[in-house]
Amino acid sequence: MDYQRIWLLGNTTAQAEVKQSKNGTCYAQFSMLLRRGEDQAIFFPVTVVGEFARTAASVLPKGTRVLVEGFLDIDRNSGKFRVVSDAFCKV
Repeated sequence: MDYQRIWLLGNTTAQAEVKQSKNGTCYAQFSMLLRRGEDQAIFFPVTVVGEFARTAASVLPKGTRVLVEGFLDIDRNSGKFRVVSDAFCKV
């Protein structure tokens, strides 16, 4: 069995939005900006699942410095990578 965890430290680029899946699970989505030097920026889409989804939407406005812990996943609709998080904290 393989194991992976990822930690990202950056700023949110938009207010987190709460949504509900077809099976009734709440999740919140937002994007993060990570700077690597003066001229390089990386954007990561983040999905917060479970009990922290509503909290994320209420405490993470645009521009908030945040540390996200999660794992990499592939979005089934777009085929792009995203980070699925079960823990985060404002920095």
